[in-house]
Amino acid sequence: MKMMLDRIRALLFRSRIDREMNEELRAHLERETEQNLARGLPPDEARYAALRAFGGVEQLKEREREARGGLWIDHTLRDLRMALRQLVKAPGFALAAVLILGIGIAGNTVVFSLVNGIYLRPIPFPQPEQLVDIDITAPKWNLVYTGINYDAFEAWRQENQTFAGMAHWRGGAFNLAIAGRSEHLPGQQVTHDLAEVFGVQPALGRMFRADEELRGGPKIALIGYHLWQEWFAGDPAVIGKTITVDSEPHEIIGVLPPTAVFPSRAAVWLPFAEKPNRQGWAGNAIGRLKPGVTVEQASADLLRIHRAHIPDAKEYEVTSPVVQPLLWRYLGRDRTIGVVLQGAVLVLLLIAGANIAGLVLARTLARLPELGLRAALGASRFQLLRQLLVESIVLAALGGAAGHLLGRWLLAGALRLFPDLPAWSRFDMDWRFAAFIIGLTALGVLVAGLIPARHVLSRVDVRSVMGPAAQQATHPASRLATLRILVVGEIALALLLLFVAGLLGRAFLRVQQINPGVQPERRLIYGLSLPSAAYRDNASRLAFFEQHLARLRALPDVEAASVSTILPFSGTHSGSFFEPEGGLPGGPDAKSPVILTRICMPEYFATIGITFAAGQGFTEQNWHYKIIVNETLAQLFWPGQNAVGKRMRSRGSNDPWLEVVGVARDVRHYGLEREVRPGVYVPFHAMPQAAAGVVVRTRGEPEALAPTVRTLLQEQDPSLPLMGISTLEKMIGQSLFLRRMYSGMTVLFALVAVAMAMAGLYGIVAYVVGQRTREFGIRLALGAPLRELLRLVLREGARLAAAGFGFGIPAGILAGFALSRLLYGIRPWDPLTIVAATLLLGLIVGCACLAPARRAARVNVIEVLRNE
Repeated sequence: MKMMLDRIRALLFRSRIDREMNEELRAHLERETEQNLARGLPPDEARYAALRAFGGVEQLKEREREARGGLWIDHTLRDLRMALRQLVKAPGFALAAVLILGIGIAGNTVVFSLVNGIYLRPIPFPQPEQLVDIDITAPKWNLVYTGINYDAFEAWRQENQTFAGMAHWRGGAFNLAIAGRSEHLPGQQVTHDLAEVFGVQPALGRMFRADEELRGGPKIALIGYHLWQEWFAGDPAVIGKTITVDSEPHEIIGVLPPTAVFPSRAAVWLPFAEKPNRQGWAGNAIGRLKPGVTVEQASADLLRIHRAHIPDAKEYEVTSPVVQPLLWRYLGRDRTIGVVLQGAVLVLLLIAGANIAGLVLARTLARLPELGLRAALGASRFQLLRQLLVESIVLAALGGAAGHLLGRWLLAGALRLFPDLPAWSRFDMDWRFAAFIIGLTALGVLVAGLIPARHVLSRVDVRSVMGPAAQQATHPASRLATLRILVVGEIALALLLLFVAGLLGRAFLRVQQINPGVQPERRLIYGLSLPSAAYRDNASRLAFFEQHLARLRALPDVEAASVSTILPFSGTHSGSFFEPEGGLPGGPDAKSPVILTRICMPEYFATIGITFAAGQGFTEQNWHYKIIVNETLAQLFWPGQNAVGKRMRSRGSNDPWLEVVGVARDVRHYGLEREVRPGVYVPFHAMPQAAAGVVVRTRGEPEALAPTVRTLLQEQDPSLPLMGISTLEKMIGQSLFLRRMYSGMTVLFALVAVAMAMAGLYGIVAYVVGQRTREFGIRLALGAPLRELLRLVLREGARLAAAGFGFGIPAGILAGFALSRLLYGIRPWDPLTIVAATLLLGLIVGCACLAPARRAARVNVIEVLRNE
């Protein structure tokens, strides 16, 4: 215990103990010197005799510090000062190493911050691992998710044995208004227990009660935290105030907490005013598992209940519940993209590490005379290794700090580019991020110092003190082998990343070339939602839209205008079931998919640019009991036949038969790379809707018309907000945003990787040229032509490149197979991409070798022979 206390005291009071030790040593020397003077020795001899009798003072200090445990501090500080002096003496090397490592760490910082904030961090609710998403799947309907059937949900909630709680909600948007301010904002209809399942408490007021979900129940609302701050300035007296929701006043009973942001940041929660129709399939359910229950057990439990209710609903025969971890439902598809980006930046970091290792190794080889001299003067291999390792730690720390700062700056820019990131994600530093940065810095220390240092120091001897001519005479081929291995690895990794970037880039271009089925140029689009309180019947809704379109068509910059309940690339869906006259071609057991149903006015097709494969569109006079189908539905219901003149109706109903008057070309409604569903177009006059999208074909730039449209709508109905005004071109571009983002970032990482690899190749070839200067001079003196020297240097680079290509091409093909689900229409072993990536990298390799080759050709023969 006393020894430990002495060591702690030595660390805390090191300076004072050193002063005391110096005073004690000085006192001993003075006493010994006085005794020598008393014996009659001259002053100088007396002092020298005292020192000789006392022993080496510095050695005594070292032994004393070692005994009290403080010697390592002195050594570390001395090595640190030496490392800083070495870096100051070689600013170019230091700047290059810090910059290369900083770029690698910055890229990893950005991508890992996104991956950590979205995928790894738990969502902001108690025991998030117990939360699961619940939905229904129906393969026979060609639907992965159908939405929730409320009767099925009620049965699950009442009869399950594995859930601590279960809630149902339906997302949507509402026209919200207070004191003359109105906006169309996202909101949700929820069951009373949603907050309980999430485990959140209101920031103010109370949550819903079970008795408030009845038909004719009170008009009440919970407002979101951000809406409370923005619209009410965080006023605690907001409870009891009124907010208008779709033209109906609702009393505010509570404010949601800031954490109530799943799956989106809703501005308002409303209770279910009545039990939804059993035939409806919409919305989502969420459950909280009991402790110890697995997802598989919960899924089997709900399936048991679902099957038991088949006699009550035949639809249950072809549907089944799906239970999965909450985040998998919303982020499962994007996880592959996160893995791709993280893998790309890790490859970039490996290239940066190999580059730095090569730089440090080359520099250490150049310092062999210095290291050999220190070894000759008594320095142990451990001391030399420690010195080089401290230099690497300093480099890694500077590179880590630079990479962290650059990464945080780039992350701020990336977050501005990605406005639609999940509302629950956070990107501040946590233990995962800190561990990641520390790990990257430690990796930088390893590759930048330990590997090169051990490789070089295993060969340090006194002979390395000899002059440069002697060093060149004994060419260190074994030492160059490590440099060559590093460069080969860099080239292979760069080719791998370049090949992956080429595949993703070609897939993006292929997707862009897909025909969307509409003509997006000069199309302005926006949405309108008529409140049911003001527009209660079909006649009033139809009158509003007809008047609105008439006003639009009267504008001089408008060529055409029309409406449809859902617009392509809007992310919305509405489905129904239909059957052809005579039944499905495959009989009653045939697959009966949900039909995409759009309700539109006659001018919609010409306005948005949809053409017909057969037949024609609706007219103002010819729309009664008429319907238009797309090519996919025509092929499904009447394969190999002309669908025009055929009849169809809602499945299982006694509704009148609808005559097909036209077959419209397929439209990529859900996105350019998504499948086309069977679809129909129903006349708007037959089924006027309260919510619809408006499309306007303009003569000039469509966005220039937006202010005029806002003014026109305010004149027609001041209470209606304009929803999501944009252009069709922008909507198509937004549907490609994710693919454009990860493809572009991979291409950027690949270009940086190629640049780093070429810098490493240039460095090794230049080093080899420097080592072989004497040989080249002698060759020239003996009459070798310049082209022979150029060939030797270029051959060195070609050998390294060929080895790198030999590893990089197979690795790239394997990576292509791993990413095959992202390669729309492109083969994982696409020969064009392989050839293009290899030729591009080969050309850059040639350019990187050209400068050292030209330097070798300019060797001064006279100077080389004079040195000999």
